[in-house]
Amino acid sequence: MAEPKDILIENLKDTLKGAQWYFMSGSVTALFILLLAALGHLAVGAVEQEVKVPFLDLSAPTFGAALVALAIYILSGWMLFGFISHIRRIKGELTRSNEEAVLNATLTYPSMLTTGRYTSVITTLLVAALGTLALLASYYANQGFSSALMTGLIASHPYFIVAFSLWRLPLYEPTQIYSNGNSAHEECGDRRVRQL
Repeated sequence: MAEPKDILIENLKDTLKGAQWYFMSGSVTALFILLLAALGHLAVGAVEQEVKVPFLDLSAPTFGAALVALAIYILSGWMLFGFISHIRRIKGELTRSNEEAVLNATLTYPSMLTTGRYTSVITTLLVAALGTLALLASYYANQGFSSALMTGLIASHPYFIVAFSLWRLPLYEPTQIYSNGNSAHEECGDRRVRQL
């Protein structure tokens, strides 16, 4: 029978993989919409063409493909937020069971979300800006600047929430482990007890 620690580590790895996949799918779909808008395929009076929808094995008319890509972009942002919440819950369980060294080793998984305090925030904000720019380029001619900008900001709001969440509580902050096996948090607690 597997140990709870091993199950938590495996869950953490799978959750990091899933979060990375949703992060990349949000980026690609925002780029896809931006590309369609930049080529004029989403302009008023544009001729409908068949295009391949990213991440799905189907072709659709231009506007249908853009709508599906927009749905994937928004849903990927919310899924990413859910995965980050799950990662934090697993981190808490591993921390409570004094497995900081194993946790730190697992969080070295190559992901945009575990690259440090500011890199993950900046990258997430870039995806949000890319999605906002894609919708701004798509709707500017029809709706005007302010309406197109608001549409982009509303569609990108899951990514802004994720960026704020990562800025407030980054996923990867290694805990310093001392030679006696205690973490920095435990050492600080020991010093407080000795002072009393």
